Amino acid sequence: MISFEGDSAKTLTEDFHNAVDEYLTFCEKSGKQPERPFKGSFNVRIQPKLHRKAALAACPSMLLWKMPFDTMSINFNSPIWKGL
Repeated sequence: MISFEGDSAKTLTEDFHNAVDEYLTFCEKSGKQPERPFKGSFNVRIQPKLHRKAALAACPSMLLWKMPFDTMSINFNSPIWKGL
């Protein structure tokens, strides 16, 4: 976790940049990859036939985007993915 503070917008911005720089230096010295945030969305390209089947399979109460979400939630909670 990166923490920073300031009593004005300028000092807050400066302290934020310094904190990030310190974190990146720490990661480099310790040989670790810096963690990056994920925005929670990605595009998936599928064949039109599969897209049609998925749309037809989704019941009226299920949104199409929820199908891959549910599948990934189930699969990534498997013991083989522990520790990620």
